[in-house]
Amino acid sequence: MDPLFKAQAFGMLLLWIPLLAGFFVGRWVYPKLLRLLPAVLPLARSRSSTFMTLVNVTLFATAMVLTTGMLAAKTLVWLQGLTFLPVTPTANWVRALSWLAAFFCGYHAAPLFGRAALENIDVHEPAPLPALPGPRKQPSSWWVLVMLCFILAAGGGLAAVAIGLQKEGFLRTSDVGDLAELASVQEQLRPLEACGIEYKRWDAKGRNRYPKAVSMQDCDSNTHGILRIEVPQTWLEQGVGFTMQRGSTSEPWEILVDKDEVPFPALKEALETFAPIIAAEYPDKLRQELKSEAAYRRNLEEYRRQRDAPKPSAKSSYPE
Repeated sequence: MDPLFKAQAFGMLLLWIPLLAGFFVGRWVYPKLLRLLPAVLPLARSRSSTFMTLVNVTLFATAMVLTTGMLAAKTLVWLQGLTFLPVTPTANWVRALSWLAAFFCGYHAAPLFGRAALENIDVHEPAPLPALPGPRKQPSSWWVLVMLCFILAAGGGLAAVAIGLQKEGFLRTSDVGDLAELASVQEQLRPLEACGIEYKRWDAKGRNRYPKAVSMQDCDSNTHGILRIEVPQTWLEQGVGFTMQRGSTSEPWEILVDKDEVPFPALKEALETFAPIIAAEYPDKLRQELKSEAAYRRNLEEYRRQRDAPKPSAKSSYPE
């Protein structure tokens, strides 16, 4: 199995931790907090709060899906394209957002299945709070939790299948990297400190934002962005598009293509043309990017040092 896919699957499994933590807080801690805040209890029991809870669950579930697994890289690229952000988003940023979204998804989902707990809260008020119309039998908490997990897993699976079945999607691609005809390409690109190369005819929106370049990512994710190297467009109209990936620099490249869309002669010619260009330009571009990011980090540390350094009191500068 592809190491990248293993890492993505493991990251998705870890989301159960914040999801269950959020459910625990929303199911058992939240009612206890309401006992300390009786003024908020009528609002928590209102039907409008149920609607807002459903909206919040939908929003956080969507955010969790977009920042997890195969969609995390695309979300990172999109975030890096937002010029108004005060800092440059990183992969750790997106991972933290996925955990935060999972926690609040579980937190907001819990009250939907624990309404009886709100009805049983006794705040010792002179007049009892009006009960919701019609007594209803509440489902078991564990059964509801199982159903919630099943819905989330089914939704994530359907979304993954839908993405994989798109043009050049992961369910339609095959690895041709071990073909003898591509041995020279493997030999030229193996020494590079890179684990991802992509040349797509179409992106997720059915358009090509970078038709003149291949996109590359280093193995250790030391660079915040994705490096791009310009290549000829000769084979674009022939449907050439591919994704190359590997787990480390010691491994051969997997060359993933959609065999129904990409003719092999055109793919071979494109790769043999791209390989020497990439091998010649990528090391220098990577050094420049690392140098630029090191300078950025130094400037950021200097700014923080000056900001946090003790300053003389402005009040003492005024005459008595």
